[in-house]
Amino acid sequence: MDYKNFERMFVDPSNEASDWEDAIFQAGKAGDDKEVERLFMQADEIYLEESQINTAIETFTRKESPEEKNRLLNGLNKIDWVKSVKVENGVLQIDTEKGSLVVALISEVMNGYQDDLRLLTSGRKGFCHTDSIKMCRQYEQDSNVVTGYIYGLSNKAKYLHSWVEFESNKKEFVADYTMNAVMNKKGYYMLKHAEVLSKVSNKQLKEDWKILGQLAKQGITFKENEYLVFRDEIMRDLEKNFGDNKKDSDREDR
Repeated sequence: MDYKNFERMFVDPSNEASDWEDAIFQAGKAGDDKEVERLFMQADEIYLEESQINTAIETFTRKESPEEKNRLLNGLNKIDWVKSVKVENGVLQIDTEKGSLVVALISEVMNGYQDDLRLLTSGRKGFCHTDSIKMCRQYEQDSNVVTGYIYGLSNKAKYLHSWVEFESNKKEFVADYTMNAVMNKKGYYMLKHAEVLSKVSNKQLKEDWKILGQLAKQGITFKENEYLVFRDEIMRDLEKNFGDNKKDSDREDR
C-alpha cells in the first residue's frame, strides 16, 4: 500500500457515513418512518441493537444524572438479544445472546486519568488517534494502538478509528478514550464490528517519537492516523532517506 495516498484510501471526504447516520436520526426524530425505512434499505447489514447498546454505554460513562443513566440502562432490557444488565462496583455488565460486555470507566480504573474531566463529556470525541497514542505511550505494561474500521447503525456507517489494547491477568482488554471505557476485547469487537488494519506497540511509539521529533524540527510531519495505518512503511522510508535522524536520537538517549 502507498501511504502517500492515505487521504484517498482511508478518509471519507464526502462524510457519507456520518451524513447517512445523521439523516436516520433526523428522520426518526421527526417521526418520518418512511424515510427511516428508505435509508435503512440502502444498507446491506443493520446494527440497530449494537447501536442502542453503544448509546447506553456512552451515557453510562459520561457525567449524566442517575435518572438518565437508569433510564437508558433499563432500556437495554427491552432489546431482544439482551439477557441481563447489572452494575456492580461501578462496572457495567451486559449479557447478550452474542456474548458479554464488561465495561469499566477509564476515568476510574486507569492511572493518570482520574482528573481528566474531558472523559466525562462529549469533548472526548474527535481525537481518537491522538488520544490513543498518548494513552498507549503512558501505559506502563505492553500495549498496542490498534487502528481499523468500526461501524455505527449499519455497514454504511463505517469509520476509521483507533483504540488501545492490552492484557491483564491473561485477559484481553480494549481502552477506548472516546467512550471513557475499558471493555473486554471480545465484547468490544462484537459491539463495534471492528476490523483491524494495523497495530503499533507502545515500545515502537516511544522509539518512533524520538525520530519523528527530530524530523518535525525540519518541518517533516505526519498526521497521527496516517502514521498509525502505515507505520511500518513510513518508518522504513524514513530509515532509508533520513537515517542520520535515528543516529541523532540515539545520541540524545546516551
